Amino acid sequence: LAGAILQGCSLSELHLSANPIGEIGVQALAQAIAEQEILVVSGDNRKHDTMQRLHLVGIKMGHKGVVTLSRMLLNNSSVRTLCLSNNGIDDNDLALLAQSLSRNKKVPLEIMQ
Repeated sequence: LAGAILQGCSLSELHLSANPIGEIGVQALAQAIAEQEILVVSGDNRKHDTMQRLHLVGIKMGHKGVVTLSRMLLNNSSVRTLCLSNNGIDDNDLALLAQSLSRNKKVPLEIMQ
């Protein structure tokens, strides 16, 4: 899936809820979304839509997945919906996500669950 995003697969919404992709899957996905964002911002948006809605409920992302997702959110300017419930995210993970979101004034996040 991450490879498809990098190859220009036009996705603005992704529902992976209840698919146990784990930390490695989240890392690959977040990296692909970050690279997709760079292509769009740099003006190479001929084939690329930006990811606006990301549903990652119950995917067993773990702490490393949260760290990677937080890094992606630092420079993202397209994610509007982010659903992360049922992933065992603790207070430290939430603080990390909140820190990334507060540092990025361009992220148009409207819904976070």
